Amino acid sequence: MTFASSRLGYVYRHDDQHFTQDDLRIWLPILKSLHTRWLTLVASSKRTIPETFLTGLLDAGIEPIVLVRGILGELNPNTLQPLLRSYARWGVQYVAVFDRPNLRCTWMDAEWNHKGIVERFLEHTVPILEFQRSVGLTPVLPPLQPGGDYWDTAFLRSTFEALSRRGRSDLLEDLHLAIYAWTNNKPLDWGSGGPSRWPEARPYYTPPNCQDQIGFRAFEWYADLANKVSGYVPKMLVVAGGAIPDPASEKSYSQPQIEQNVSILRALADMPDYVLNFSFDCLSADPATLGCNLAWYPEPTKPAPIVEAIQKVLHSQEKSPSLPTAKTFSHYLLLPDSKALHLAATELASFIQAHKPILGFSENEARMARKVTLVGREEEFSQTLQRDLIDAGCVVDRISTGEQTGDKDSVSSASTFPHKAIRYSPLGGS
Repeated sequence: MTFASSRLGYVYRHDDQHFTQDDLRIWLPILKSLHTRWLTLVASSKRTIPETFLTGLLDAGIEPIVLVRGILGELNPNTLQPLLRSYARWGVQYVAVFDRPNLRCTWMDAEWNHKGIVERFLEHTVPILEFQRSVGLTPVLPPLQPGGDYWDTAFLRSTFEALSRRGRSDLLEDLHLAIYAWTNNKPLDWGSGGPSRWPEARPYYTPPNCQDQIGFRAFEWYADLANKVSGYVPKMLVVAGGAIPDPASEKSYSQPQIEQNVSILRALADMPDYVLNFSFDCLSADPATLGCNLAWYPEPTKPAPIVEAIQKVLHSQEKSPSLPTAKTFSHYLLLPDSKALHLAATELASFIQAHKPILGFSENEARMARKVTLVGREEEFSQTLQRDLIDAGCVVDRISTGEQTGDKDSVSSASTFPHKAIRYSPLGGS
């Protein structure tokens, strides 16, 4: 499995239907044929996606990203708690609540028409993020519409400024950001370099001979913005992206759009560490609905031409598998971008002195080590990352420290390193 395909994902559908066992039976072989590692699932705020559908994906090595849609000002965050608790219990790690809060249509009119929209967004969202953490889910900010009625970069800047102003560094450390990365009929390098390269770009106005964030490389703009405002670069989940036909005016994917998506597939390996996945938009849709021309499979047995082009690349990678990454380091201690690092500092001292590993935060650097030790709870590092490290030829284990020692998957390893506050779990590799 290449590092490119470890990020590879798709949007299942744009509606919150079709989660039966028959649907899973039909689509799981298709997902496997497309080397799917991530799947964005649109979900209702009134009911969960069935457990059997989610566990079927997880058992197949596919990480679900659940996108719960609802109207801001209408949806009570407390009513979501049973749903979020269920998702966590079933093994889901990523749930984003609300979709494109920088659009007027996602708010009740009375809420949108008042000042302080970002503060009210946080009033709705922060309790959800805190509850997600409390049940073991990763807190995920919902994706913004590129551009949007309230310009996305301005909305995101205000969000991070408000969280920093409230002293919520604990939340910022753990926060992940769901994003959209459609090409919007622009070249893949549009906006490359972010605002540092294109400082003339302003909300609602991109001067001539200037570029902006509305394209494939939106993640660079969001990372730069978040880092400047808060000092943190959040991990990002591309819940939908790619070169797509206009839902209203184009019948299907044009050849240039197909070629752009093939180029995106080839570029996944070179995306920064903070981008965890890329979900191409989308696999399936009901006929005669708006957006049905985006479907890679108008019917499960009738793939669109884009599927053949993508599978050709995937099959070529299978025939020429990448060799395990050359090992530069003997041992790498991969640290989490979270408060767990601060909690672990004292306990890790004796481990570091005994084993003398290289310390760092880079997943790419970790792949260059013969042995990788992950520091933190199971949810600090995705199953996808653990599989990728093993596929890269690394021996992988994890240590938990301090208050984390009660984790059910941790076992004592006093003979390996005697500090009483550390617990050790082998994860795989040879």
